[in-house]
Formats: sequence, C-alpha cells, structure tokens
Amino acid sequence: MQNPTSEGVMIKDAKSSYIVGKKKNPKWVKWKKFVDLDLLVLEVRKNKNGTFTYTLGAGPIGDEEYKPVKEHDKREYLVVGKALNTKIKSEVGKIIRVKVDEVKKTKNGFSVYSAKVIEKPEVTLPEKIITLEFLSKDNKKSASDYSIEALKKSYTLTDNVHGIVELNAGIDTDGFVLSGFYQDNLMAKNAIIDIDLWKHELAKIYKKDSGEFMTIVSNIVNEGSIGKRDLLERLQKEAPKLMKRIFSEGNIEKSLFKYINERGPAFGVIYDSDKKMYYHDNKTLVKLPPEEDTIGKMEDNTYEIWKREDGDINFIYQYKDRAFSWKIEQDNTEDIYELFGKATKFLAEIDNKPDKSKKLDGGKLKLGAQRDGYHEYLLEGKMYKGKFHIRVVPIMGEDKWIAWTGYETKPTDKDSDEGMWNLDQDKYKSITFSDN
Repeated sequence: MQNPTSEGVMIKDAKSSYIVGKKKNPKWVKWKKFVDLDLLVLEVRKNKNGTFTYTLGAGPIGDEEYKPVKEHDKREYLVVGKALNTKIKSEVGKIIRVKVDEVKKTKNGFSVYSAKVIEKPEVTLPEKIITLEFLSKDNKKSASDYSIEALKKSYTLTDNVHGIVELNAGIDTDGFVLSGFYQDNLMAKNAIIDIDLWKHELAKIYKKDSGEFMTIVSNIVNEGSIGKRDLLERLQKEAPKLMKRIFSEGNIEKSLFKYINERGPAFGVIYDSDKKMYYHDNKTLVKLPPEEDTIGKMEDNTYEIWKREDGDINFIYQYKDRAFSWKIEQDNTEDIYELFGKATKFLAEIDNKPDKSKKLDGGKLKLGAQRDGYHEYLLEGKMYKGKFHIRVVPIMGEDKWIAWTGYETKPTDKDSDEGMWNLDQDKYKSITFSDN
C-alpha cells in the first residue's frame, strides 16, 4: 500500500484459488486507496477537443423519492454527477468506472465530485444507492501515501504507518531549503527515496506560510508605525506557530527582520533606518474614504480584497469594463489567512454594494471557467498567487456559495467554461449566506 504508484492491494483467502471464467471471486477482495464507482452513462456530450463528457447515474431506484432522476430502458436512475473531458469513449446505457474525490448526500439524493473515468469495467449493473449512502457517511477525500504536517515547531512527514520524521529545513537566499531528515528511522529511510518530491511539496507549503506571515506583518504595521521590539512581541503573540516553523531556534531576531526587510516592500511594509521604525506605505495599499460604498473604477482584469466593517471581506474585480464583487464570510481575524493560506472553505454571496473599509490585497486577475454556479479566477497578488474558486454546493439541504483557494495555477479545461462571466446573469445569483 505504501508504493506511490500502486492502486492498492488484493486481499485473498490463503486457501482460495483462481477460478477460470469467473469475473469476481468472493474470496478475493480489492482494497484500493481511492474510491471508484461503476456508474451508468445516462447522457453523452462530445466536446470540441474530441473528448467526452458523461452524465452519470446510480440505481435503478425503486419507490424512493430521489431527485434528479433520468429514465433508461424503462427504469429510473438517480443522476449523481458528471465525468468531464475523458478520452475513453462510451455510449448511453453502458457502465464506466470512475474515480471520485467525494460522495455527498444532497437534499434529495447523492452527488459525486471530481469524477474521472478510469476504464470500462466488465460489469453489467451500476452501483446501488446504498453504496452511495455508505460512502457519504464518512465524507472523506482519498488519502495520499504520505502527508506533510505543519506542526508547532517544524514540518514533519509521515505515511501513517512507519512513524514520523522531522524535516531538516531552513531559509537561505533562495527561500526554503530541505536538506534531509533529523531522525534516522524507518520513515526516513522510506522517504529519502522521494526527497526531491518532498522538496517540491514542502516549497508549496512554505510559500503559503510565507504569504500568510507577511500579511499578518502588513496588518500590524498598517495600524501605525512600530519598532522592532514591539513588532517582534506582536508576532510572537499573534503568529507563534508560523514563527516557530519559518525561523530557526537560534538568533531569531536577526533572521526575522532580515526576512521582513527583504519581503516587506511587496506588502507595503517599509523600514525607516533613521527612526528605527516600520511604517506602512500608503501608495502600495490605499485606504478609500468611509463614504465610498460603490465598487469604483479599477484597471481591467485586476482584483482587490477589502475588509468590511462587519468583519467579512469583499473580493472585487474588473472585467470587460464591468466591476463585480463577492462577499465572503469571516468569523475571526485569522480566517483571511485560512482562506488564502490553507485553502479553507468559506460561505460567499454576490454583493453589489461592497464595503471598502480597509484594503488587504490586490493584483492581476484572469478568468478561468465561468458557468452557472461555478466561477474560477487566477490571481497574482502580494498575499496569494494561484486559483480562487467560488461555486454552489448543497449544505444541509440548501444550495450555498462557497469560496476557497487551490494549489493549482493552471485554469480548468476550456470545455468546462460556458462563458457565464456576468454574475448578474448567474441563475444562482440570489443565494445568500445571511440566513445561516
């Protein structure tokens, strides 16, 4: 199971034997690392690039009140989602095997997420509804072989079998460097084979930590000029975990202020060596007057992130001479870092009257896939660089917008883009999070 290229293992009764001509042996069971489902093709759409998109079904259903349903061969099947842009060709009424990230229970049925076609299996019936019921209870995404944990004092690596190894990492002129492992245990011996892979993965985590940390610094300095000693005390109080992960246990002050001085200008943080104070560069992040309650004019294909008086944030962007705004729910001051630093999901809604209280970030914007209920943006700013998604999902029986960031920087395939960039025309535009 620990081999990164394996799909899983075959568990067999030690006394059983292979039966010729049998597609399934009841004493041979596959234990896979991911969830795969055999689903019925209910609709087929051929895309412009030669790939196929399939509408998928499970069942057939009996007297249960499931929705949406689609009839095939005089039987009704529950529509559970789509498999997009696959090169594997199939037909309506055939069964395909798909790998899925999640199975979720909706108000009237079940949905599968991120379905990817694996193969056309040698089976004659699709999954039953009870299978989706079972999988939806855990509601867990498939686990990778190893996981990198950002703990209080360091970054660690584990495969959840051979223990934990602490990564020997630090900062130099090139940024984050992974040079090895502190422990000489079995986990280290397994992981050393893929050390280049962990360097790449760890660099992505460090980049998010770095952006989160400098945003905290920027917000502190934005409150007023501050000396080194006071800034250090504030950071030790407000970002202790980040401090311990990013900086070594040695001369932390020297490393800290060198780090801030190098990265500060991009976040509007400037050090005045004469006054020995850090101050905020208002030319970098401009605070508009309180009476400004409209979206305002921005450069085409740019975005801004503003903190509102009520504690939520507004994500505002300009596209084709039109300005649009999303309001994103925030419960506390750390949520902005959770959203743009750790890809945590937050409720959102379309907002035509944003509140520009304090500007947090801004930069360049490109539109990714745009369709009813899903809007993708590629951002390049000081606080964050990567994908920003806002989509409709069922939550406790109600459709809600959620916003989150992603690690990928490439847009979704063009075939998933339906050109619905005008939020005023999105059929889900009236959904709000205020009621909950």
